[in-house]
Amino acid sequence: MRKSLILIISFILILSVIVYNNYFLESEVTVYAMDTVMKIKIRGNQDVLNDVEKLLYDIDFKFNAYNSKSYIYKLNEGAIKEVPDDVARLIEFSLKMCYETDGNFNIALKELKDLWNLSGENPRIPTDEEIGNALKSSDFSKIIVKNNIVELNGAKIDLGGVVKGYAADCVVALLKTKGIKEAIIDLGGNVYSYSDNNDITVGIQKPFSQRGDVVCTTAVNDKAVVSSGTYERYFEQDGKIFHHIFDPCSGYPSDNYIESVTVIGRSSAECDIYSTALLVMGKEKAKEFYINHPEYEFLIISKGVLYKTPGLNINLIDSDFEVNDILK
Repeated sequence: MRKSLILIISFILILSVIVYNNYFLESEVTVYAMDTVMKIKIRGNQDVLNDVEKLLYDIDFKFNAYNSKSYIYKLNEGAIKEVPDDVARLIEFSLKMCYETDGNFNIALKELKDLWNLSGENPRIPTDEEIGNALKSSDFSKIIVKNNIVELNGAKIDLGGVVKGYAADCVVALLKTKGIKEAIIDLGGNVYSYSDNNDITVGIQKPFSQRGDVVCTTAVNDKAVVSSGTYERYFEQDGKIFHHIFDPCSGYPSDNYIESVTVIGRSSAECDIYSTALLVMGKEKAKEFYINHPEYEFLIISKGVLYKTPGLNINLIDSDFEVNDILK
């Protein structure tokens, strides 16, 4: 990455909002998939974006747990056990990450998510009995993947916590194979950008604020920036917020005062998973995580404080927030 201030052109991405000079990225496509508006912009041949669009629709078709024709839906219904190579690989990878994060990321929470209905029109607080019953299908250790055969053994899976990150990695690999040297891939907040000549400045959303209201920015190149936030989907009852990121042990939304986690690294799929896992595990365990995963930088926003890893350089935009090193 060239650091000359004369050569660097800075661009600002605010989750799914992108602001930049059009002469840098001349071709673009907008796709609605995975319940998200996705924007991919490149410098290069517009025809490549046709391949990108097909790829995103294909991933959505295969992994959507609520599409009766998808492999995930059919697995959950017990209609099939054998799946294509890429489906088996993503399930196996996700399962490995469940173990690595001590279950703070859990692909077997589909029934619990359905029960709370945070993505629907009428979310509600379930009874303890309902939560207990839903958690009976949340044991990811029951899932066995061998070659192309997937045995769920009573578990119900939803790969929504990884599929956008996985899709971003697939798009990046496709674009680079096609010779595209500059691109911004924004899959609804899962951002990956790369360029031969330019730093990309990413804005981190201020929790529970108007879209585009930035708390800080950071510059990246050839890396993913993925945020998970309690402000993304939630409802409020009796003065308490109930959001869509669940503690797999209690069956309730995680309750550790963390409002958002942003993870930066080479793999968008891993950033997607870690942003969820870190939010669930809490700040103290996040310190241990960083010691064991120094290749990933992250930012935790909690009660007016930005807790950042030592290698993450940020530009504070909102002076109401305090910045602390998470290891101190």
